[in-house]
Amino acid sequence: MTHLSDFSYLERVSQNVLIAAYILYVIWTVDNFQSFEWRKLKKMEHKTIIAIFVLLDIVFFVVYDFIAVDFKYREGFYSNPKTGKIQTKPAARYSEHDKFLADEVCGPLINLSFSLQSSATFLLMAYYQEIIKKSMLMCKMPIQSFMSSTEHKIYTVYSAVSFSLYFILGKIFSGSEILRVVCPQLLFHFENLLCISLIAWINIRISLLTKNISDGGGPTYRKFEARLSAVRRQNTLLGACIAMEMFGLGLINMDILFWKFGGFLPVFYENKYRTDVLTCMFSLGISLHTLPIVNILFPQEKLNTGGARLATCDRSSVVGAGSIVTGSHVILVSTHTPVRRRSGTVDALLGDKTS
Repeated sequence: MTHLSDFSYLERVSQNVLIAAYILYVIWTVDNFQSFEWRKLKKMEHKTIIAIFVLLDIVFFVVYDFIAVDFKYREGFYSNPKTGKIQTKPAARYSEHDKFLADEVCGPLINLSFSLQSSATFLLMAYYQEIIKKSMLMCKMPIQSFMSSTEHKIYTVYSAVSFSLYFILGKIFSGSEILRVVCPQLLFHFENLLCISLIAWINIRISLLTKNISDGGGPTYRKFEARLSAVRRQNTLLGACIAMEMFGLGLINMDILFWKFGGFLPVFYENKYRTDVLTCMFSLGISLHTLPIVNILFPQEKLNTGGARLATCDRSSVVGAGSIVTGSHVILVSTHTPVRRRSGTVDALLGDKTS
């Protein structure tokens, strides 16, 4: 991606380092890294594999950007003699050392990062079946199938196929300086378009599911609906981030292909302002797309009311410090209130008073 704006590499590496730190903090506070236990990794659980792919995706992109920042700023800009304008310096004009870094080091790194993102996203599509099932079990609802076993297997198998396609394309087009860079990225854009379509379809199915199992708006249904609504919101955010990646980098790639092989004048590539705008769009998408994935895997949201947790799956239960559910009524108490269960009922003790 040496055709992208110079500052974008520095900007993106800063974003990704901060986001990686935030993701590790979320996993630590929500999961205490239990999803990374060896027994879960040995079972190849979807949640564990997706989380690892997301983290490795960020790591490889950060390494890629660190290397790119070094040689991009060392090479500087390029004054186009045809237009008289300053633009990003083409890789063909790099020194031999920097050309080696761009082609033989950064090329495989960026393809590896793209392949990890695509594989993680397709595995996430399969993981929605487990999310729905767990949500139903949590709320003691009749289990309904969200997707067929065939669909689940297709997502899982293609995630493995996708991982290898990027390196295969790089080898096939290794003789062309342009195609060996652009073709894996075109695959990335195609998969992004496919993922956006699947995300929209998943959201529609989640909405239909919540409507079909409605029990008249009872407490069990409200709990289930709240969980799936949160998933749907994060899913929509993920689709928006992927769209930013696809349009930002995709337009630049198509501009180069039409210019080199179609004889069309470049619209974006030789205009630094337009290139910077599209690069900024791509960089935001590539940095932010990991957040909704992590929020889906490790949900932090609670149904809170004034610091108390609301849970309605059990008819009479203690649902965390600060709240009590009895039948369909929620009693809010102090966060430091001692709570005990007695003879099938729940008493909340506030000193000498009962709420």
